[in-house]
Amino acid sequence: MDQPSTAQRTTPPLLLLTIKQFIRIELPRLEGVGALSRDKPILTHDDLAAIVHFYLACDEVPVLHERIRVQSILAMLLMAYTGVRPGSIMEATYHANTNEGLVYGDVEVTLVKSNGSLQIVLGVRIRHRKHRRYTGEAYGNLSLIAVSNG
Repeated sequence: MDQPSTAQRTTPPLLLLTIKQFIRIELPRLEGVGALSRDKPILTHDDLAAIVHFYLACDEVPVLHERIRVQSILAMLLMAYTGVRPGSIMEATYHANTNEGLVYGDVEVTLVKSNGSLQIVLGVRIRHRKHRRYTGEAYGNLSLIAVSNG
């Protein structure tokens, strides 16, 4: 059975009911919002490259340690190229204070010789997928990045 969310554990039931009614009834009437399906723009490779470039070359906001900047970029790349949810690789609010997420032991870097050139292959084990968090099911190793030297 799923755990109740933080909101469900800490919010009085009557207030939750009022919020749900507002979202379902009042918000569509007042703001014209709805649950209709529509096409949404997706993040392209060029968009991601621009974000990473800005984060590495132009961002002037200081970080506690540069390791955090590298880890953030790795998280962006993992989410963009695998389609995993943020909660699969970092602590999700639904599982607050568990300190669960991707750890260095989940990442394996391998140097592979293929057709006469060397490639760096990054294998990642995703252990915290939605609805599979404590079942032991994982994606296994995903070959995410292959960089040729020639």
